[in-house]
Amino acid sequence: DRQRGRRKPGGRTETRTLWCEWSICEVQHVARRVRKNAQRTAETMADGMILRTVLLAVLLVRSVSALDEAALSFCRTTNATELPWDDSRPQEGLQLLEKALQLNCGYEEYSEPHRHVFFYKTHKTASGTLLRIFAFKGVSMNVTYASKVLDRGSKFFVTARCPERLRSWATENRGCLDMAFRHVFRKDSWWNAEDCSVHKGRWLLEVYDIWREFFAEDVAVVIPTRAPRPHLKSALSYYEISPKDFLRHKALWNPLAQDLRLFSEEDIEVLSSTFKEHGQQHGFAAASGLHVLVLERIYESLVVMRHRLRWDFRDMLTVSVVHQGDRSAHPAEQGRAEVDMHDETTLNLDKLAYQRLDEHMQYSYEALQKQMSKAALEEEEAALARITHNVNKLAAPLFVDEDAQEMLGSLDLPILLKLCGDVSEDGTRREFLDARAQCTPRQGYDTRER
Repeated sequence: DRQRGRRKPGGRTETRTLWCEWSICEVQHVARRVRKNAQRTAETMADGMILRTVLLAVLLVRSVSALDEAALSFCRTTNATELPWDDSRPQEGLQLLEKALQLNCGYEEYSEPHRHVFFYKTHKTASGTLLRIFAFKGVSMNVTYASKVLDRGSKFFVTARCPERLRSWATENRGCLDMAFRHVFRKDSWWNAEDCSVHKGRWLLEVYDIWREFFAEDVAVVIPTRAPRPHLKSALSYYEISPKDFLRHKALWNPLAQDLRLFSEEDIEVLSSTFKEHGQQHGFAAASGLHVLVLERIYESLVVMRHRLRWDFRDMLTVSVVHQGDRSAHPAEQGRAEVDMHDETTLNLDKLAYQRLDEHMQYSYEALQKQMSKAALEEEEAALARITHNVNKLAAPLFVDEDAQEMLGSLDLPILLKLCGDVSEDGTRREFLDARAQCTPRQGYDTRER
């Protein structure tokens, strides 16, 4: 009322009357001003809270980003001076390395990974090391392994060693399999062409056809391979066969081709054309069909396989597995004098098989290039090579160091423990033999009609 300049002497009633008149006329205006001021105050407080929240979030993101950046350095370099690693206190470095694996080195994760894989475990092609990829990924996908069903604990599948035995088992047992990996034949009969002679030269394709017929039409066939000359050198050293004995006995020639039961150029060309036709029909970047892991192009091969199978980056990491007694794995054995092995005669089929298998890997690589670009593939290959090197050099030795066990036990390193914990063929076999999955036979599958 004083603000309006209407105050008059003469009694409280007038004043009350004036207050009533003022309140009736002005209360809405005052209320609006009060609400507006309150709103401004609230907004100011809210803005302050929001600002503080944003600042905290920025600080948190920066700290997380700094942590991630430190972890991802293991994917970007192998230079020890640029890595967050202290040999005297490796705990922090191990945790950051684990973080890098959790982050997949920053690469995309796939949903719905491909489950149906048959890995042909050839001899002296790093297949023991590569086997761990399929063992660990299969367990994570809860697949049914052939080794759980066929000859538990055996890597050679004696029950279904030859195609007719596998077909008989599948027909009689209404069995179902998601994933299998096996040596093609025992080493004592590796170069024995009489084994499974019913399917001479077509053994691999016959097994492939049975797999598609009974278990999975979209099966991915994975074959590791290696350049013929270093493959032969490693094989002869491992089996203690002298170059002189090798040259003297024709039955020992072309060990890589014989490993796959390919005994002539025609056998090799039929195998190659079969999978080439599949690639032309379904696409060379499809999950099904032939996957080739070329040892001389291993990181290219693994990146291509990962995208085709829709597996994660960290699934492609390997820690080297060396067979007991494998002298070829030791540097001292690599320095022996070279001997003319007459490659043009003794390794002619191996050279052709290697050439055709490498071509298939290249078909897939070029198909993925069209989807991702060559630069993206090369960047991922380099990252895989770097972190694989760092895991093998920095982390793996600690897991076999008795003095480091107490320290490792205090850390939460599930991925590194899986990779480095039991680096042996027996350890790998225990991993998938403990799997408890049981798949369901294919829809419409009825052995009575067969």
